[in-house]
Amino acid sequence: MQNDLTLFEQLDSAESALTNALQRISDAKRIVGHEAYGQATVIYNAFKTANENGIANAKTAYDKLKTRFEAQGSSAGK
Repeated sequence: MQNDLTLFEQLDSAESALTNALQRISDAKRIVGHEAYGQATVIYNAFKTANENGIANAKTAYDKLKTRFEAQGSSAGK
């Protein structure tokens, strides 16, 4: 019985450490995803402005990005 209790405590400690690590990974993913989306929005808006101002070759990139950003919801690209 003592061995079982010892093993339980060790596994409980390992589980707690892994849960903590997974939470940190999840938090890091959320931060990185937010940063990436912010940068993508800046790029999208640059191509949108370039397209609206008739800059050569901007339309193709804008149209491709527009499809992806419109799929994200009404607040994307504003």
